[in-house]
Amino acid sequence: MTPQPRAARTVAEGVGGARRRGRRAGVTLTLAAIVAAAPAGCAWDANVPVQTGATALTGSAGTTTPSGGAGAATNAGAAGATTPAGGASSPTSGADQTAPYPELLPRTIGDAALEVSLTRLSPSIATPDAAVSIDVTIANRGLTAAKPAVTARVGEPLSSRADLDAPLDVAGTTVVSDSVPAPDIAPQGSASVRLTIPAQRLASAAAYGVRPLLVRAETAGGSAAIRTYLPFEQRKEYEPLSLAVAVPLTQDLDPARSGADPAAAERAWARSTAAGSRLDRILTGTAGAAVTYAVDPSLLGPVVGPGPGAGPTSSSGTTSPASATTSSSSTRANDATITTGSTGTNAPGSTGSTGSTGSTTGATATPSAPTSPVVTVGATPPPSPARAAFAKRLADLAKTHPIWDLPSEDPDVAALLSDDISADDLPGLLAGDARVRAALAPASGHRVAWPVVGLSADQVRRLTTAYGQGWSGPIVLPLTGSQQPGWTGDAARRFGDGPTVLAYDETLSRLLADTAGTAGGVGPGLTQRFLAETMTILQEFPGRPRRLLAVAPRDFDPDPTTLAALLRTAESTPWLRTASTDSLLAEAQAPTAPAAIATDDPAGRPEPFPSGSSPLDRDRVDDIEADLQRVAAFAAILPSGSATPATARSAGIGLLSARWRGHGIAWDDAHHAVQSRIDTLLNGVSVVDSQVNFFAESGTLQVTVLNTLDVDVRDVQLHLIAQGRTARLRLPSTPYVLNIAARSRATVKVPVEAIAAGPAVVSAQVSSPDGTRLGAQDATLAVEVQPNTGRLVVGIGGAAAVVFLVGLFRTIRRNRPRVTAEDLKEIDLE
Repeated sequence: MTPQPRAARTVAEGVGGARRRGRRAGVTLTLAAIVAAAPAGCAWDANVPVQTGATALTGSAGTTTPSGGAGAATNAGAAGATTPAGGASSPTSGADQTAPYPELLPRTIGDAALEVSLTRLSPSIATPDAAVSIDVTIANRGLTAAKPAVTARVGEPLSSRADLDAPLDVAGTTVVSDSVPAPDIAPQGSASVRLTIPAQRLASAAAYGVRPLLVRAETAGGSAAIRTYLPFEQRKEYEPLSLAVAVPLTQDLDPARSGADPAAAERAWARSTAAGSRLDRILTGTAGAAVTYAVDPSLLGPVVGPGPGAGPTSSSGTTSPASATTSSSSTRANDATITTGSTGTNAPGSTGSTGSTGSTTGATATPSAPTSPVVTVGATPPPSPARAAFAKRLADLAKTHPIWDLPSEDPDVAALLSDDISADDLPGLLAGDARVRAALAPASGHRVAWPVVGLSADQVRRLTTAYGQGWSGPIVLPLTGSQQPGWTGDAARRFGDGPTVLAYDETLSRLLADTAGTAGGVGPGLTQRFLAETMTILQEFPGRPRRLLAVAPRDFDPDPTTLAALLRTAESTPWLRTASTDSLLAEAQAPTAPAAIATDDPAGRPEPFPSGSSPLDRDRVDDIEADLQRVAAFAAILPSGSATPATARSAGIGLLSARWRGHGIAWDDAHHAVQSRIDTLLNGVSVVDSQVNFFAESGTLQVTVLNTLDVDVRDVQLHLIAQGRTARLRLPSTPYVLNIAARSRATVKVPVEAIAAGPAVVSAQVSSPDGTRLGAQDATLAVEVQPNTGRLVVGIGGAAAVVFLVGLFRTIRRNRPRVTAEDLKEIDLE
């Protein structure tokens, strides 16, 4: 899937929302809107303050973090940034990618004809005994040649995080390098320039700090500059900050995983973990760093299922139509005779009848084999090499990287806890998954709650209840929503006597996300902003030990080289100490842990990584819960250990995932695919329509139930219901319980009694033990009832007897002599 720009995703969400408005008026899931507004730069002028063009998104004292991430979306859109959506297709290898939060990185300010980019700054931290070398590239976007002179300037040390984005007056800066003339630059050409700042020109009375750094290119027609930061340290007079990093490992947004084709789903899974994939780049960039992995258990494969290549099983006494021999067996269930196997040859829907000899039944048409395509259920496709390789790689990394256990399929808990949605199945969705601990972290691991946005106080309470007793967290939340504003607090927190909280710094986390970029000097500019952020955090309380947490977004798609370089910088920075998330959790559980706060004000719930609104609303969640119940009912008729119900349930739960944020239309398509998949499974057991002539006052009806699944089914219930106002047949009131072999059928002989003559319609239903309907629709048995057949036979027999007696009487009269014996004596016979 090609990544969508955020503006395009917003339009797509609007279309998806319009599609759903007719479902239930007045019910919507409201999140903060993404506002489009382009920041304006300003031309360079010696008397005009230099504007960085960056919106205040640091979440520090004196800044304003827009609700819903408006500022981040605005600046990203203005810079033409595209953010990979929910694990969408990876960017082309080697292509320059714009960082998702370019407002945090250096960019050219001033003359539009010149463009200045930072390519190298060494060392990243100025010291009293080392000169600083700066490499920049000057691009000429004008129509005439240019020959600029390049200088470096620094301002006074900054005292807070807010100052990092404050306007800078060039008059307050000092030239600290010699002017270096660039070579003639042709139109649309570029040239590289190296500047050197002697160590003595950076001398300061402060022991440590950070200065704004400008690299300015001047020509006769104008000038342009790029702003970055130069931290410095002369003496260590502080308590280092502890920094931990956590990265989510979740599924990509690929609709093929929701389809009914297991092979297509496996190919989609293989794409998401193969070499060069988004997950591969994350693991490559973090392999050598102390990073915690928050793992979605669905990455490790299906929950249950038979081994590769396992075929269907057969019940004793049943024969699949594919068998070369024909056999039958019968059992008794509710006084009905049930015959399974291949016993008939007529086509479904044909009409049959029998003569009358006592109690007889019209012959219902029975097929010799299922007429629908066989539905694959029991076997799971063999694991792909990519799946096996990824699982092994992750298991190896788990030996040195802490593991967090996310709920399977990473449900969007923030959306499910919305006041508009009542998710009765939330506790089940958040249940622990043994796959992560068994495969990756048998002796450790933590079940974490990680909503994509901040939570209200009420949502925190409901989330804690859903996780159940004994769960103490952590909940991973944004720092600005977990503390009072004004400064950068500790990441390790606690809600009173409730769950622990790990509060991540939004700006540091956005800088981590910016490792996705490769264009425009992202590497050196990213490093300098990261060092400046952490230095100004240190300056807030230099003598107090504090813990920081930086996390990546769900759709994190880094450049491995840039990510690894940033993590190495964090490990080598003198005022930072590498920490594990386990140590942060231990601090959060201590009695001295600072209190976490939550607000019920929607404006106080930050969205650190703007990703669009969730497609989930009450109707959709209700539909998914109904689908999950149908899957559970389907599992009840299958042999234990069948993989299909588990994979179908996983696909349904996947629709509740946070990865669908901002992709309402794709969600609708995936939901339709999941429902079609479930319908196909449930329609694998159905009743055959038939027409019957019933010439008796009592007898049996033959009802044929087909099983087109490739596994045996058990405890299937057959219900017969007479239709119409006046019943012409008396049917049994209790259902019949059937066990049917794979790819076979059962013929049920149901005892019935005729009440009145005429056409009768009987509806035949099959269901699971809990009453969930199977089959696409009810089957119809059309019965022509003629209950007077016995009386007709008696009448005909009586008439025949009368005819016989009359004939006998006439025969006797015909043989009576016409001459008396006395008259015969008088006859002369001579």
